[in-house]
Amino acid sequence: MPQKSQRNKKRYIAFTVHAPRSISRKEFISAIRENIKDKNSWNRIKPWLTVFADNEGILRCSHSAKDEAIALLSSITTCGRENIKIKVETKATSGTIKKAKRKISKIQ
Repeated sequence: MPQKSQRNKKRYIAFTVHAPRSISRKEFISAIRENIKDKNSWNRIKPWLTVFADNEGILRCSHSAKDEAIALLSSITTCGRENIKIKVETKATSGTIKKAKRKISKIQ
């Protein structure tokens, strides 16, 4: 019987941010940190913003916490020092970053 891989599997969530202005990578990372519930959630989801440009991005997370990561993205309603109102729309979830990039038009 083959052994299961010990490596942690990841999921890549492609998303778009609808905002009145362009959001910087640092602002969006801060918004993610502010909306995470507690340290246990952080360790379970393991969010990592792999790509972010022109209000579109890809969030890497643990495969077992994919639904929590999508809920985390959906819970982000403000961003930046000015507390700009934003809406995060998830486009697709993929097991590879290459396929996730295909789902977003602007990121190459």
